Amino acid sequence: MNIIKRIIRDIQGDFEDKYSFRTNISQFQIADMDSITISPHDGVTSALDSKIGGMPYLPEKFTYPMDLRSGRKESPLAFLAQINFSQMPPLEGFPKEGILQFYIGTDSLFGLNLKDPTDNAGFRVIYFREPIKQSRLLEEIPVRIEAEAELPVKRPLQIGFTPEKSIIGNNDFRFEEALLEALRQRYPLVSSVKDIPQDVQDEIDDLCNACG
Repeated sequence: MNIIKRIIRDIQGDFEDKYSFRTNISQFQIADMDSITISPHDGVTSALDSKIGGMPYLPEKFTYPMDLRSGRKESPLAFLAQINFSQMPPLEGFPKEGILQFYIGTDSLFGLNLKDPTDNAGFRVIYFREPIKQSRLLEEIPVRIEAEAELPVKRPLQIGFTPEKSIIGNNDFRFEEALLEALRQRYPLVSSVKDIPQDVQDEIDDLCNACG
């Protein structure tokens, strides 16, 4: 069942009591969104392939990403994964080519700043719009990586892609808008999520967490 429909079904009684509305859950229509499931598996990869761990795509003149946090500026980041969009099925909002890379810090939080998660001094996301041929790439990482904590990648893995439909979870930036749109179909007085009683908002979060 679509998560939005499940939420509204389960909190329907709360809204009827607090807003004196009556509704039919079938009248809420939220389309599942297109998505790609990433599946890691063992296999040999080249520098241009989508992968987790292993040897990343590194052009000859590429400056390897370093940890820019205070006191750690001589520490290189660890390569986590890369996606070659030419190998991924087309998905709206994403490029059709290019390589997207993820690098993380080698500490126990992998570079995350808990006070400001958008601070990328301890991690890096890099996009190569037009990858060059493999003959002009580095054959090994040009720095030595010494991890303070156990890194999440144990061995290199290939990445497979599967197109499918998925729900919008409450950790998605589009979730609030989707929920509000669904509620407005039958509850015109709900103009903002602030109009939803706090205990109902709490229940929405609990239901979303239960849905995984």
